[in-house]
Order: sequence, then C-alpha cells, then structure tokens
Amino acid sequence: TPAGVTTLTKQIAASTDDVEQNNTNGSISTSSSDLEFTWDNHAQTIGMRFPSLAIPKGATIVNASIQFVGKETQSDVTNITFFGQAIDNAPTFTTSTNNVSNRQKTASSILWNTIPVWSVNGTYQTPLLTSIVQEVVNRPGWTNGNANAFIVTGTGHRTAYSFNVNATKAPKLTVSYQ
Repeated sequence: TPAGVTTLTKQIAASTDDVEQNNTNGSISTSSSDLEFTWDNHAQTIGMRFPSLAIPKGATIVNASIQFVGKETQSDVTNITFFGQAIDNAPTFTTSTNNVSNRQKTASSILWNTIPVWSVNGTYQTPLLTSIVQEVVNRPGWTNGNANAFIVTGTGHRTAYSFNVNATKAPKLTVSYQ
C-alpha cells in the first residue's frame, strides 16, 4: 500500500446485509443460501450492506471493489450494474416489499459487462466501484463508521455464496482511501 493510503476490508456479517428481491412481487429473501445475479426463476435485484466502515469524512477513495466466491456455474451472458444507496448511513435491509429497489440510488453506477463464467469456489472481483463509494463518502452526513449499501441490477445469471450458507465466503468489500 502506498504511503498515506489506508486499506480496509469488510465482509457481510448478517443475514439482513445480503438480500435478494424478487422483481415480480417485490418480496425480499434475507435467508437465501446464495446471491443470484440477477436471475433465479425470475428477475431480481440484489442488496448488499457493509456496516461500520472506518472511512473518515473528506477521504479520497483510491479504489473500491467487492469480491465474490462462486457457488455455482452458469454460462448465461451476464451484465450487471452496481449502484450505491444515496444515503449517509445505509440501514440494514428488511422484508418490506421492494426494500432494495425502493432505496434511492447514487448518480454513480458501474457496469460489469460480459462477466466470465464462474467456477465453484473461484473468487471474482468487481470492476472498481470507486466513484460509488466516493459519492456516498462525500455526502454531508457521512461520518466514520457509517454503512454503505450497494444495489445490483442486470441480466443473466452468476451465483455467489451468501452470508447464510458460508459466512467466510460472503461478499467482501475492500476500500483504499487517503
């Protein structure tokens, strides 16, 4: 890590911090054994929340990404879009109808197009999500220790481990800042 740059890693650590929303009826699953981006017999929106981020107000985000561990193998062409939740301190997800898609999204978004086929237990890194994290950290009410949530939409099918089936393989956010 270059001088003056701090790197932190935060893994999903609660059932209500990685969820799937059924886009047909708006129902939320907080106990799924996996996160299917973004098809599971219906289109869905994924929500992931990383609490207690030790990023000071005014920090410059150098890079940010999320690591997933593959749980299944699908060959569908898959393109997904990441947004942040446009809020100072993201609350955990609930089972209220449309609790993921009804959250206000950041202006910044990052596309992850033509995602390669995942293998079981392989690790996969998103493109840099730096602009999304920077937009949230720049909010007037951001303070060190707040939570950042991501909202993921798209087409296709890639399956990662969720907190519920294997906490050590749950999504992991890494952020470097100055």
